[in-house]
Amino acid sequence: MTRKSQDANGSTIRDVAARAGVSASTVSRVLGGEYPVSTATRTRVLRAVRELDYVADARAKAVAGVGTPTLAFVLEDITGPSFALMAHGVEREATRLGHLCLVCSTEGDVQRELDFIETMRAQRTAAVILVGGTADTPEYRTRTRRIADSLAAAGSRLVLCGRPPL
Repeated sequence: MTRKSQDANGSTIRDVAARAGVSASTVSRVLGGEYPVSTATRTRVLRAVRELDYVADARAKAVAGVGTPTLAFVLEDITGPSFALMAHGVEREATRLGHLCLVCSTEGDVQRELDFIETMRAQRTAAVILVGGTADTPEYRTRTRRIADSLAAAGSRLVLCGRPPL
């Protein structure tokens, strides 16, 4: 059974294509903005998008390897003044670069931190930034090194700030 990708209003890319009188791949090209499409076609597609109030499915875009790059900023407690300033700086720079910045406070829970990193790896995040101290055990280092290697293999990075190197 094939599941159609729908936006929050129930519209699909095929609905937009039908309304604009083009193929779904043409709609994708217009929305992606990286492929030459005639002005008339672009206008019809964008009008159909507005009329249907269509929003592209971010998960589908991520699977296709397009969409907004994401940075993950992971720290124990965001309420500390230095951590808050660092989070603000990272978020500001991410925005300047056109990236989305997710901030995660682990509250000192090592498993929560590792789970969050794994989630970000599955989401193909551009980078995961770990800030502050952690439980520096051999098991933690081994798992973190494995995660860093898998992030690097996927074109991502694990950045350590205020932590021992792996």
